Order: sequence, then C-alpha cells, then structure tokens
Amino acid sequence: MDIIAIYVTHTNQQNADKVSEHLFRKKLISSVNSFPIKNTFVSNGKLEKWEEIVTIYKTKVQNRDPVKEAIKEIHPFNIPCIMKIDGRVNSRYGQWVIDSVA
Repeated sequence: MDIIAIYVTHTNQQNADKVSEHLFRKKLISSVNSFPIKNTFVSNGKLEKWEEIVTIYKTKVQNRDPVKEAIKEIHPFNIPCIMKIDGRVNSRYGQWVIDSVA
C-alpha cells in the first residue's frame, strides 16, 4: 500500500509542534516523528550551520498539496523545506494512515 511521508525542517521544537498541531486539527496527517538535526548549507556565499528540528508527517498520497499549503500558512521560514517521500508500507499500517486523515 502506498502512502507518503513529508519531511519538513523547523527552527525549534515549539515551531515544529505548532505546525504539527495545525496539520492534526485539519486532519491532514495520521502521525508525526520529530527529532533534532544539524543543518549545514550555503546562504549568500557563506557556509551556515544551524540546529533544527525535522518532522516526518505520514499521510495519504492525495493529501500532498493540502499538507504543503497548510504548512506554508504558518511556517516561519520564507522558503521552508517541504519534501515528499513516497513510501510503500504494510497494508494494515497503510490502511490506518488512510483511515486517520480526511
């Protein structure tokens, strides 16, 4: 069974929780995993290193665009990282994901 995971970076756990709760209220996600990471990237020609929080949201394939738009509504970054990851899961878990969202 196919579902998607949506990988998103956040400035801190408080912002990650705010976005996650927003998505749960809209019934767009079935669950979320979050964990701290170190992000290294180039900005304006300068190497930057930030500590961030990553969330991985699980949802049905059809919710990709609504999830992306809902994240953009409240995410503090001007250009948030919102990455779709296709996933094939066991049928019972996949059905639970689908049944858990609108």
